[in-house]
Amino acid sequence: MNILLLGGTGAMGRYLAQILSNNSENKIYITSRQDIISQGNITYIKGDAHSDNFIQNIFQKYGKFDAIVDFMVYKTEEFKRKVNLLTSITNQYLFLSSARVYANGENSPITEETPRLLDVSTDEKFLATDEYPLTKARQEDILYANSKCNYTIIRPYITYGTYRLQLGVLEKEFWLQRALAGHTIYFSKDIAEHITTLTYGKDVAKIISLLIGNPKAYNETVQIASNKSICWSEILSLYENILAKYTGTSPKIYLDDDIESFITGYFAKYPIYYDRLYDRRFDSNKVNSIIGFNYNYLDATKGLKNCLLEFLENPKFLSPMGGHFDAWADKKAGNKMQLKDFPSAKDYAKYFIKRNTNACEILARKYEIV
Repeated sequence: MNILLLGGTGAMGRYLAQILSNNSENKIYITSRQDIISQGNITYIKGDAHSDNFIQNIFQKYGKFDAIVDFMVYKTEEFKRKVNLLTSITNQYLFLSSARVYANGENSPITEETPRLLDVSTDEKFLATDEYPLTKARQEDILYANSKCNYTIIRPYITYGTYRLQLGVLEKEFWLQRALAGHTIYFSKDIAEHITTLTYGKDVAKIISLLIGNPKAYNETVQIASNKSICWSEILSLYENILAKYTGTSPKIYLDDDIESFITGYFAKYPIYYDRLYDRRFDSNKVNSIIGFNYNYLDATKGLKNCLLEFLENPKFLSPMGGHFDAWADKKAGNKMQLKDFPSAKDYAKYFIKRNTNACEILARKYEIV
Protein backbone atom coordinates (compact mmCIF):
# COMPACT_ATOMS: atom_id res chain seq x y z
CA MET A 1 0.00 0.00 0.00
CA ASN A 2 1.00 3.64 -0.56
CA ILE A 3 0.27 5.49 2.68
CA LEU A 4 0.68 9.21 3.42
CA LEU A 5 1.06 10.42 7.01
CA LEU A 6 0.32 14.14 7.24
CA GLY A 7 2.24 15.59 10.17
CA GLY A 8 3.39 12.10 11.04
CA THR A 9 6.59 12.92 12.93
CA GLY A 10 4.99 13.13 16.37
CA ALA A 11 5.05 10.34 18.92
CA MET A 12 2.04 8.49 17.52
CA GLY A 13 3.12 9.04 13.91
CA ARG A 14 6.57 7.62 14.59
CA TYR A 15 5.05 4.50 16.13
CA LEU A 16 2.68 4.12 13.18
CA ALA A 17 5.43 4.60 10.58
CA GLN A 18 7.53 1.94 12.29
CA ILE A 19 4.64 -0.54 12.35
CA LEU A 20 3.68 0.09 8.72
CA SER A 21 7.27 -0.11 7.50
CA ASN A 22 7.57 -3.65 8.86
CA ASN A 23 5.66 -4.71 5.75
CA SER A 24 8.24 -4.28 3.00
CA GLU A 25 5.50 -3.97 0.37
CA ASN A 26 4.21 -0.76 1.97
CA LYS A 27 5.52 2.63 0.87
CA ILE A 28 5.13 5.23 3.60
CA TYR A 29 5.35 8.96 2.91
CA ILE A 30 5.58 11.40 5.83
CA THR A 31 5.32 15.18 5.68
CA SER A 32 7.54 17.25 7.94
CA ARG A 33 8.70 20.85 8.29
CA GLN A 34 12.19 19.52 9.01
CA ASP A 35 14.83 17.88 6.84
CA ILE A 36 14.71 14.19 7.71
CA ILE A 37 16.66 11.54 5.85
CA SER A 38 14.47 8.93 4.16
CA GLN A 39 15.28 5.32 4.88
CA GLY A 40 14.03 1.96 3.71
CA ASN A 41 10.42 2.20 2.60
CA ILE A 42 9.83 5.47 4.46
CA THR A 43 10.09 8.70 2.44
CA TYR A 44 10.08 12.07 4.19
CA ILE A 45 8.66 15.04 2.29
CA LYS A 46 9.65 18.47 3.58
CA GLY A 47 6.96 21.13 3.48
CA ASP A 48 3.94 22.70 5.10
CA ALA A 49 0.99 20.30 5.07
CA HIS A 50 -1.33 23.25 5.70
CA SER A 51 -0.56 24.41 2.14
CA ASP A 52 -2.95 23.19 -0.54
CA ASN A 53 -0.24 23.64 -3.18
CA PHE A 54 2.10 21.41 -1.16
CA ILE A 55 -0.56 18.67 -0.96
CA GLN A 56 -1.34 18.96 -4.67
CA ASN A 57 2.35 18.69 -5.53
CA ILE A 58 2.62 15.49 -3.48
CA PHE A 59 -0.34 14.05 -5.38
CA GLN A 60 1.14 15.02 -8.75
CA LYS A 61 4.47 13.40 -7.86
CA TYR A 62 3.33 10.23 -6.10
CA GLY A 63 -0.19 9.70 -7.42
CA LYS A 64 -3.29 8.69 -5.50
CA PHE A 65 -2.74 7.08 -2.09
CA ASP A 66 -4.36 3.98 -0.70
CA ALA A 67 -4.69 5.77 2.62
CA ILE A 68 -3.97 9.12 4.24
CA VAL A 69 -3.62 9.33 8.03
CA ASP A 70 -4.04 12.97 9.00
CA PHE A 71 -2.38 14.04 12.27
CA MET A 72 -2.62 17.75 11.44
CA VAL A 73 -4.53 20.26 13.58
CA TYR A 74 -6.68 22.56 11.45
CA LYS A 75 -8.88 25.54 12.07
CA THR A 76 -12.46 24.69 11.16
CA GLU A 77 -12.65 27.03 8.17
CA GLU A 78 -9.34 25.72 6.86
CA PHE A 79 -10.54 22.15 7.09
CA LYS A 80 -13.83 23.01 5.36
CA ARG A 81 -11.84 24.51 2.49
CA LYS A 82 -9.50 21.57 1.96
CA VAL A 83 -11.58 18.50 2.84
CA ASN A 84 -12.49 17.81 -0.80
CA LEU A 85 -8.83 17.87 -1.80
CA LEU A 86 -7.80 15.54 1.02
CA THR A 87 -10.53 12.99 0.39
CA SER A 88 -10.08 13.04 -3.41
CA ILE A 89 -6.43 11.96 -3.47
CA THR A 90 -6.88 8.82 -1.38
CA ASN A 91 -9.04 5.73 -1.19
CA GLN A 92 -9.33 6.06 2.60
CA TYR A 93 -8.97 9.24 4.63
CA LEU A 94 -8.26 8.56 8.32
CA PHE A 95 -8.95 11.71 10.34
CA LEU A 96 -7.52 12.05 13.85
CA SER A 97 -10.26 13.53 15.98
CA SER A 98 -10.28 13.22 19.78
CA ALA A 99 -12.26 11.55 22.55
CA ARG A 100 -12.31 14.97 24.17
CA VAL A 101 -15.33 15.68 21.96
CA TYR A 102 -17.51 13.74 24.41
CA ALA A 103 -19.67 15.36 27.04
CA ASN A 104 -19.67 13.94 30.54
CA GLY A 105 -20.55 10.25 30.29
CA GLU A 106 -21.59 10.32 33.94
CA ASN A 107 -20.44 6.96 35.34
CA SER A 108 -21.07 4.85 32.24
CA PRO A 109 -18.28 3.75 29.88
CA ILE A 110 -18.12 6.05 26.88
CA THR A 111 -19.18 4.63 23.51
CA GLU A 112 -19.08 6.24 20.07
CA GLU A 113 -22.74 7.16 20.64
CA THR A 114 -22.07 9.17 23.81
CA PRO A 115 -23.26 12.77 23.21
CA ARG A 116 -20.65 15.30 22.16
CA LEU A 117 -20.05 18.61 23.91
CA LEU A 118 -20.84 20.43 20.67
CA ASP A 119 -24.31 18.91 20.61
CA VAL A 120 -25.38 19.18 24.27
CA SER A 121 -23.44 22.00 25.94
CA THR A 122 -25.46 25.05 26.99
CA ASP A 123 -22.36 27.14 27.78
CA GLU A 124 -22.67 29.90 25.18
CA LYS A 125 -19.22 31.35 25.85
CA PHE A 126 -17.66 27.92 25.40
CA LEU A 127 -19.64 27.21 22.22
CA ALA A 128 -18.54 30.54 20.77
CA THR A 129 -14.90 29.42 20.90
CA ASP A 130 -12.87 27.15 18.65
CA GLU A 131 -11.68 25.07 21.61
CA TYR A 132 -10.11 21.74 20.64
CA PRO A 133 -13.09 19.41 21.37
CA LEU A 134 -15.47 21.76 19.54
CA THR A 135 -13.11 22.15 16.57
CA LYS A 136 -12.73 18.40 16.21
CA ALA A 137 -16.48 17.82 16.46
CA ARG A 138 -17.19 20.48 13.83
CA GLN A 139 -14.66 18.89 11.52
CA GLU A 140 -16.25 15.50 12.10
CA ASP A 141 -19.54 17.03 10.94
CA ILE A 142 -17.86 18.34 7.80
CA LEU A 143 -16.70 14.81 7.02
CA TYR A 144 -20.14 13.33 7.72
CA ALA A 145 -21.57 15.72 5.13
CA ASN A 146 -18.85 15.07 2.56
CA SER A 147 -19.96 13.26 -0.57
CA LYS A 148 -16.77 11.15 -0.90
CA CYS A 149 -17.81 8.79 1.94
CA ASN A 150 -14.30 7.34 2.27
CA TYR A 151 -13.47 8.56 5.77
CA THR A 152 -12.55 6.83 9.01
CA ILE A 153 -12.80 9.12 12.05
CA ILE A 154 -10.51 8.11 14.91
CA ARG A 155 -11.02 9.36 18.45
CA PRO A 156 -7.99 8.61 20.63
CA TYR A 157 -7.92 9.83 24.21
CA ILE A 158 -4.83 10.62 26.32
CA THR A 159 -1.83 8.78 24.90
CA TYR A 160 1.55 8.44 26.56
CA GLY A 161 5.06 7.46 25.54
CA THR A 162 8.67 8.07 26.51
CA TYR A 163 8.43 11.78 25.72
CA ARG A 164 4.73 12.28 26.53
CA LEU A 165 4.06 11.84 30.24
CA GLN A 166 1.01 13.73 31.44
CA LEU A 167 -0.34 14.53 34.88
CA GLY A 168 -3.90 15.79 34.50
CA VAL A 169 -3.61 18.72 32.08
CA LEU A 170 0.11 19.09 32.76
CA GLU A 171 2.72 17.96 30.26
CA LYS A 172 6.05 16.71 31.65
CA GLU A 173 7.54 20.22 31.28
CA PHE A 174 5.17 21.43 34.01
CA TRP A 175 5.56 18.69 36.59
CA LEU A 176 8.51 16.39 35.88
CA GLN A 177 10.94 19.16 35.07
CA ARG A 178 10.01 20.86 38.34
CA ALA A 179 10.49 17.64 40.31
CA LEU A 180 13.93 16.97 38.82
CA ALA A 181 14.95 20.56 39.61
CA GLY A 182 13.97 20.08 43.25
CA HIS A 183 10.79 22.14 43.01
CA THR A 184 7.37 21.10 44.24
CA ILE A 185 5.00 19.27 41.90
CA TYR A 186 1.97 21.54 41.86
CA PHE A 187 -1.29 19.76 41.03
CA SER A 188 -5.04 19.98 41.57
CA LYS A 189 -6.74 17.96 44.31
CA ASP A 190 -10.00 18.01 42.31
CA ILE A 191 -8.39 16.52 39.19
CA ALA A 192 -6.44 14.01 41.28
CA GLU A 193 -9.71 12.53 42.56
CA HIS A 194 -11.07 11.77 39.07
CA ILE A 195 -10.83 8.65 36.96
CA THR A 196 -9.03 8.78 33.62
CA THR A 197 -7.83 6.49 30.84
CA LEU A 198 -4.30 6.55 29.46
CA THR A 199 -3.32 4.51 26.42
CA TYR A 200 0.19 3.64 25.26
CA GLY A 201 0.87 5.45 21.99
CA LYS A 202 2.17 2.32 20.33
CA ASP A 203 -1.13 0.53 21.08
CA VAL A 204 -3.05 3.36 19.42
CA ALA A 205 -0.73 3.22 16.40
CA LYS A 206 -1.12 -0.55 16.14
CA ILE A 207 -4.90 -0.27 16.05
CA ILE A 208 -4.74 2.53 13.46
CA SER A 209 -2.61 0.24 11.29
CA LEU A 210 -5.39 -2.37 11.50
CA LEU A 211 -7.97 0.18 10.36
CA ILE A 212 -5.99 1.13 7.25
CA GLY A 213 -7.47 -0.65 4.26
CA ASN A 214 -10.05 -2.34 6.47
CA PRO A 215 -13.43 -2.31 4.68
CA LYS A 216 -15.26 -2.38 8.02
CA ALA A 217 -13.63 0.92 8.99
CA TYR A 218 -14.94 2.93 6.04
CA ASN A 219 -17.44 5.66 6.96
CA GLU A 220 -17.12 4.78 10.64
CA THR A 221 -16.21 6.71 13.76
CA VAL A 222 -14.15 4.70 16.27
CA GLN A 223 -12.59 5.57 19.60
CA ILE A 224 -9.22 4.11 20.53
CA ALA A 225 -8.65 4.05 24.27
CA SER A 226 -7.77 1.39 26.77
CA ASN A 227 -10.70 -0.31 28.48
CA LYS A 228 -8.86 -0.03 31.81
CA SER A 229 -9.22 3.20 33.78
CA ILE A 230 -7.11 4.65 36.59
CA CYS A 231 -7.36 7.53 39.08
CA TRP A 232 -5.06 10.53 38.60
CA SER A 233 -4.01 10.22 42.25
CA GLU A 234 -2.72 6.70 41.49
CA ILE A 235 -0.72 8.06 38.57
CA LEU A 236 0.74 10.80 40.77
CA SER A 237 1.75 8.19 43.39
CA LEU A 238 3.31 6.05 40.68
CA TYR A 239 5.39 8.98 39.41
CA GLU A 240 6.34 9.88 43.00
CA ASN A 241 7.56 6.37 43.84
CA ILE A 242 9.57 6.02 40.61
CA LEU A 243 11.27 9.40 41.10
CA ALA A 244 12.03 8.61 44.74
CA LYS A 245 13.78 5.36 43.78
CA TYR A 246 15.56 6.84 40.78
CA THR A 247 16.80 10.08 42.39
CA GLY A 248 17.01 8.93 46.01
CA THR A 249 14.71 11.76 47.09
CA SER A 250 10.94 11.77 47.17
CA PRO A 251 9.56 14.79 45.27
CA LYS A 252 7.57 17.41 47.14
CA ILE A 253 3.90 17.63 46.15
CA TYR A 254 1.39 20.43 46.68
CA LEU A 255 -2.26 19.60 45.94
CA ASP A 256 -4.28 22.79 45.55
CA ASP A 257 -7.82 22.22 46.87
CA ASP A 258 -9.09 25.33 45.05
CA ILE A 259 -9.73 24.48 41.38
CA GLU A 260 -10.08 28.17 40.48
CA SER A 261 -6.62 28.80 41.90
CA PHE A 262 -5.15 25.95 39.88
CA ILE A 263 -6.83 27.26 36.73
CA THR A 264 -5.29 30.68 37.39
CA GLY A 265 -1.88 29.05 37.25
CA TYR A 266 -2.61 26.75 34.32
CA PHE A 267 -4.23 29.64 32.42
CA ALA A 268 -6.88 27.60 30.57
CA LYS A 269 -10.20 26.53 32.05
CA TYR A 270 -12.03 24.60 29.35
CA PRO A 271 -9.68 21.56 29.15
CA ILE A 272 -10.20 21.22 32.90
CA TYR A 273 -13.93 21.89 33.22
CA TYR A 274 -14.89 19.95 30.09
CA ASP A 275 -12.54 17.01 30.37
CA ARG A 276 -10.18 16.51 33.30
CA LEU A 277 -12.98 17.03 35.86
CA TYR A 278 -14.96 14.25 34.18
CA ASP A 279 -14.48 10.56 34.94
CA ARG A 280 -13.36 9.01 31.65
CA ARG A 281 -13.94 5.28 31.04
CA PHE A 282 -14.17 3.83 27.54
CA ASP A 283 -15.92 0.94 25.83
CA SER A 284 -13.75 -0.86 23.22
CA ASN A 285 -16.43 -3.05 21.65
CA LYS A 286 -16.78 -1.17 18.35
CA VAL A 287 -13.10 -1.02 17.44
CA ASN A 288 -12.67 -4.65 18.52
CA SER A 289 -15.48 -5.68 16.18
CA ILE A 290 -13.82 -3.83 13.29
CA ILE A 291 -10.32 -5.27 13.80
CA GLY A 292 -11.75 -8.72 14.54
CA PHE A 293 -10.42 -9.42 18.04
CA ASN A 294 -10.28 -7.98 21.56
CA TYR A 295 -7.13 -5.88 21.66
CA ASN A 296 -4.96 -6.34 24.77
CA TYR A 297 -3.78 -2.88 25.84
CA LEU A 298 -0.60 -2.39 27.82
CA ASP A 299 -1.49 -1.75 31.47
CA ALA A 300 -1.00 1.95 32.23
CA THR A 301 0.92 1.42 35.47
CA LYS A 302 3.43 -0.81 33.72
CA GLY A 303 3.63 1.35 30.60
CA LEU A 304 4.02 4.66 32.45
CA LYS A 305 6.74 3.17 34.66
CA ASN A 306 8.70 1.90 31.66
CA CYS A 307 8.34 5.18 29.76
CA LEU A 308 9.29 7.37 32.73
CA LEU A 309 12.39 5.29 33.49
CA GLU A 310 13.40 5.42 29.83
CA PHE A 311 12.93 9.19 29.75
CA LEU A 312 14.99 9.67 32.90
CA GLU A 313 17.95 7.99 31.19
CA ASN A 314 18.01 10.81 28.64
CA PRO A 315 15.72 13.65 29.79
CA LYS A 316 14.83 16.26 27.18
CA PHE A 317 12.35 19.04 27.85
CA LEU A 318 10.76 21.21 25.18
CA SER A 319 10.80 24.45 27.17
CA PRO A 320 12.73 25.88 30.15
CA MET A 321 11.27 26.54 33.57
CA GLY A 322 10.32 29.99 34.78
CA GLY A 323 7.12 30.74 32.88
CA HIS A 324 3.66 31.73 34.07
CA PHE A 325 2.81 28.32 35.52
CA ASP A 326 6.10 27.95 37.39
CA ALA A 327 5.76 31.41 38.92
CA TRP A 328 2.27 30.58 40.16
CA ALA A 329 3.25 27.10 41.34
CA ASP A 330 6.25 28.46 43.26
CA LYS A 331 4.10 31.15 44.83
CA LYS A 332 1.55 28.59 46.02
CA ALA A 333 4.12 26.03 47.18
CA GLY A 334 6.62 28.46 48.69
CA ASN A 335 9.42 27.76 46.19
CA LYS A 336 11.72 30.36 44.67
CA MET A 337 14.00 30.22 41.66
CA GLN A 338 17.28 32.11 41.72
CA LEU A 339 18.98 34.35 39.18
CA LYS A 340 21.41 31.52 38.36
CA ASP A 341 18.46 29.42 37.12
CA PHE A 342 17.80 31.80 34.20
CA PRO A 343 19.72 32.58 31.00
CA SER A 344 19.44 36.34 31.62
CA ALA A 345 18.53 38.89 34.27
CA LYS A 346 15.57 39.93 32.11
CA ASP A 347 14.12 36.41 32.22
CA TYR A 348 14.59 36.29 35.98
CA ALA A 349 12.89 39.69 36.34
CA LYS A 350 9.79 38.43 34.50
CA TYR A 351 9.60 35.41 36.76
CA PHE A 352 10.25 37.50 39.88
CA ILE A 353 7.39 39.89 39.10
CA LYS A 354 4.90 37.06 38.54
CA ARG A 355 6.16 35.14 41.56
CA ASN A 356 5.93 38.05 43.96
CA THR A 357 2.85 39.95 42.77
CA ASN A 358 -0.69 39.12 41.74
CA ALA A 359 0.23 39.42 38.05
CA CYS A 360 -1.04 35.90 37.33
CA GLU A 361 -4.44 36.73 38.79
CA ILE A 362 -4.66 40.02 36.88
CA LEU A 363 -3.90 38.26 33.59
CA ALA A 364 -6.40 35.52 34.37
CA ARG A 365 -9.17 38.02 34.99
CA LYS A 366 -8.23 39.99 31.86
CA TYR A 367 -8.63 36.92 29.68
CA GLU A 368 -11.61 35.54 31.62
CA ILE A 369 -9.70 32.43 32.64
CA VAL A 370 -11.44 32.33 36.02
